[in-house]
Amino acid sequence: MNIITRVLGTALLFAVTAVGVTLVTPATVSAEEQKTNTTTSGEKKNQATETKTEAKADANAKEETKDVNYVYVAQAGDSYSKMARKAVQTYGLKYKKNTTAAGIVFAETNLTQLAGSPLLDEGETVTFAESTVKEWFEKSLELTDAQIDAWNYYVPWVEFNTNNIGE
Repeated sequence: MNIITRVLGTALLFAVTAVGVTLVTPATVSAEEQKTNTTTSGEKKNQATETKTEAKADANAKEETKDVNYVYVAQAGDSYSKMARKAVQTYGLKYKKNTTAAGIVFAETNLTQLAGSPLLDEGETVTFAESTVKEWFEKSLELTDAQIDAWNYYVPWVEFNTNNIGE
């Protein structure tokens, strides 16, 4: 059977009934193909239950990070990069996750570049969405040894004590 006949024939195989989808098979479809193309009502129920369970898990995961922000107010000497560093460290502390010093520099740099590397005025409020911080934190955990070595170049010039940043 050529591909065009097969595609057109497959499109005509299904007819909707009040019970669900019924497979209408022409004589050219083998018994094995019929088995492959049909789904029992039990399988449909299992698939529906699995889909609902997955949807609930997705909704719960979204709720956990929904509207969570890290908000800082710029003080004299603060920079967007320092605040991004604090957000990355705060995320790690909150979720008891660790990354390397190079990973922190990687994440803060990307968060800062994502924001356009803005200059801050004293008293300016800076907000980081936890979901964005999480994204870059997780990416920092995926760095290769060579990438970590490259980011480690900057570590000696970074102050990791962010206690007074954005306070």
